[in-house]
Amino acid sequence: MSPTLSLPSLSAITCEEIRTGLESGFFTSKDLVNAYSTRTEEVNDRLNAVLEINPDALAIAEQLDKERREGKIRGQLHGVPILVKDNIATSDLMQTTAGAFCLEGAKPSRDATVVTFLRKAGAVILGKTNLSEWANYRSTNSSDGWSGRGGQTYGTYHDKQYACGSSSGSAVATSIGLAFAAVGTETDGSITCPSAYNSIVGIKPTLGLVPRDFVISGSFNMDSVGPMARSVKDAALLLSVMAGKSEFDNATKHIPYDQIPDFTQHCDPKFLHSARIGALSQFRDAGATIVDTDFPNLDEFQQVPRSKYMERDLNDGLVAYLQALDSNPHEVRTLEDIIEALRNDAREKTDTFDVEGLENATRSPSRDSEEYQSILQSARRLAIDEGLNAVMDEHNLDAIILPEAAKVATSIAAVGGFPVITVPLGFFSEDDPVQIHRGGTVKIGPNIPYGLQLIGRHFEEPKLVGYAYAFEQISRVRDKVKPLIAPKTELEDILKGGLTHGECALNDSQ
Repeated sequence: MSPTLSLPSLSAITCEEIRTGLESGFFTSKDLVNAYSTRTEEVNDRLNAVLEINPDALAIAEQLDKERREGKIRGQLHGVPILVKDNIATSDLMQTTAGAFCLEGAKPSRDATVVTFLRKAGAVILGKTNLSEWANYRSTNSSDGWSGRGGQTYGTYHDKQYACGSSSGSAVATSIGLAFAAVGTETDGSITCPSAYNSIVGIKPTLGLVPRDFVISGSFNMDSVGPMARSVKDAALLLSVMAGKSEFDNATKHIPYDQIPDFTQHCDPKFLHSARIGALSQFRDAGATIVDTDFPNLDEFQQVPRSKYMERDLNDGLVAYLQALDSNPHEVRTLEDIIEALRNDAREKTDTFDVEGLENATRSPSRDSEEYQSILQSARRLAIDEGLNAVMDEHNLDAIILPEAAKVATSIAAVGGFPVITVPLGFFSEDDPVQIHRGGTVKIGPNIPYGLQLIGRHFEEPKLVGYAYAFEQISRVRDKVKPLIAPKTELEDILKGGLTHGECALNDSQ
C-alpha cells in the first residue's frame, strides 16, 4: 500500500471510491468485510441495527477477490458489502425471520430475486438488518424498529433516538457505515421515513420495478423493495442493479424498459433546470419552477378504510411465504399459528404493545369479496386518477416535493404505486422541544435529522434521481451534523493491523 494513500472514512465512502480501491489493490473485499464487521461489533449493542453477520461473508469476499485477480468482474458491485433487511429471503446460513423467533431455522427454497440480482452484480451479502417486527404489522401500537430477535433499534444522532420503521436497521447501518449500503422494503413509509430520520437517501421505487418475490410482505398491492445509501448517486446505482423483471412477481411485467437504465446517468447538477416542481421553494435555487399545489379529494382518500385490504394482503402473503419454505421447524403455517407462537414465547413479550395488528388481519375480508375489491378500487382511484396524476396533469408537473413528515402524501404514493425518493433536508435545532415516541425513543430533539421526499409518475425514477441529485449538490446537508454514536474502526486499521474480523473481536475482549 502506498504510504501517501488516504482512504475515505467508511461512514462516507462512495461506491466509486470502493471500486477504485479494489481495482488499484489498495484493499480487498475481504478487508472491507473485516472492517464493516468490526465496526458493527463496536456499536451494535447500543443501536441494535444489525441482526447477524453472514458467516459466509469472508469466504464470499475471498472468492470475489480471487475472481478480480483473475480478471473476472461480475458487475458494478463486485466485492462490495451490502446489508439486507431481515424480511428478504436468502438461501444461505443466515436467518430470514421478519424479526420473529418463530421463523428461526426456517429455510427458503431460494434467494429472493432481488438478492439474486445483487449477487450477480458481485455484491457480498454482509448480513441482515433489524426491523419493526412483521414490517410494523404486529401491533397497532408497536414501537418502530423493535423486534423480538433484535430489540429496539436506535438512531445515532441523539441518545435513544427514534429511527422510524420498518427498515430501521438498514437506515441506521447505512448512516454510520456498517456496510456500503443496505436494502429496505416499504409498504407505506418504511424506506422513506427511516431514511429521513437517519440522514440518508432512500428510494421507494414504482411498484413492480424491483421484484418482491420471496420477501415477507405487508401488502402485495403496495410493497416495494428499494435501496438505502448515503448519496443519491449510490442509491441510483443500487436501483439499477436491483430493478428488473422476475417470473415470480407479476407486477414486474409492467416495467417499460427493454433494458434497465443506468439511473446514475441522470445525476447531473443541472437536471432541475426547466423542471416544474410542486411545493417547497428551496428547489427554486437549483433552477426549478415552483408551483403551489394541493391534493383533490384528500378528505375522501383519508376516509377509505385501507387497512382492511392491507390486512388481507398481509394474511395471504404470509401464508404464501410459509408454504414456499423448504423447512419450517416451528411449524407455523398460518397467521393464527404466528399469533400463538408470539403469545407463547417469553422472548416476544413486551409491556407496551400486543399482537392486535396481526389479529385484525385474521378477520379481514377475503380478496374475492365485494368489500375488499370496493375498498381497494376506491383507494387506488383516489390515489392515482383523482390523486397524484390529477395534480401533476393539472399543473403540468414533473414531480411533487414535500417534507417527509407529510404522511398523507406518502400514503397516496404508496397506494398508487408511485416512486418516491427521500433526501436529507436538515436537523432539528437546540430549540426544538424533545418529543418522546412509543418505546421511549426520542422522535424530535436536537440534531435529529429530517428529510424531504420527491414523488413522481410511474417509472419516472430517472427524473426523480436527477432532481434529488441536483438538490443534494446545492444543499450538502448530510455532513453538517455528526452522529453521536459512530464506530471508530477504519480500513487503515484493518490494513495496518493485518487482523481478521475474528481476531479483532478476540483482541477487544481481552
